[in-house]
Amino acid sequence: MNEDPAICSTNVAEYEVHDPEQNAYGDWAAIAIGGRYYLFCDYDPAEGLYMSVGRVTVSDINEPFKWCGHVEKRRPAPDMMLAEGRFYLVTQQATDYVSPGP
Repeated sequence: MNEDPAICSTNVAEYEVHDPEQNAYGDWAAIAIGGRYYLFCDYDPAEGLYMSVGRVTVSDINEPFKWCGHVEKRRPAPDMMLAEGRFYLVTQQATDYVSPGP
């Protein structure tokens, strides 16, 4: 399948370089537990150390989320799963994270 020429008239990609460098976030997974909202994401720090799973949380969805840190050191691609009364943070890593609750 080819791209629509009205949208993509060339096969040359364009990008923007941020100066100074910025942290990068993406591939978001969301869950609400006990009145709090949690977002897990790919987190790639500007320092270029390593990608990891980032986490932000908030109790009021209309407020700014608070950064809670990150876990692991590899490409995360996180997702949330609920099974057998437990919460699973599933990633592309050797270790997934399991919790009975918040």
